[in-house]
Amino acid sequence: MAGSVEDDYERVLLVKPSVFVYKIPPLTSASRGFRASDWSLSEPDWTGRLRLISKGEKLFLRIEDSNTGELYCQAPVLSYPGPQVQPVVDSRRYFVVRVVSDTGRSALIGIGFADGADSFDLTVALQDHFASIGKEGETLEDDSRPKLDLTLKGDIRMNLNIGNQNASKERPRIQRAATDPSKPFQLPPPPSSKSRR
Repeated sequence: MAGSVEDDYERVLLVKPSVFVYKIPPLTSASRGFRASDWSLSEPDWTGRLRLISKGEKLFLRIEDSNTGELYCQAPVLSYPGPQVQPVVDSRRYFVVRVVSDTGRSALIGIGFADGADSFDLTVALQDHFASIGKEGETLEDDSRPKLDLTLKGDIRMNLNIGNQNASKERPRIQRAATDPSKPFQLPPPPSSKSRR
């Protein structure tokens, strides 16, 4: 069965015209984490363009030739931060990305940006995508939850002093009205602009 048109529709969430690609050494200690300082940062192995693409709820980080747009490698991103895209521990400008070939083989590469603003944009775009998926799920859950009744009951009266500097030491009081529970709760009028000078 063919996918729906909506599932096939690609949305470009982010384009960065220049991204550096690095071959990275294997991780020696999981507790130490990946460090960009272990890479040859001044000599990237390749330079291209980065595009972040969504297809429905699926997300792909693609690295392409800057001139032709030909795909160099891509990473399906299932979460952020997660094993597919993770920031290094010693810099905000570099990430470790798990790229996957058409045959299903995967490899870890390093990517980085000359400008810290570019890495910030990537982080925000990744977070926004997964937050939007989470919000859609929360909306469905919220509709099924019982509503809380947060209204004041008729026999409760609340006195608030708003903007009155002389009464700033007094605390707001909540008391039960002994006389008429049907009287509405009212706020005092705001202070005049003359008293604020």
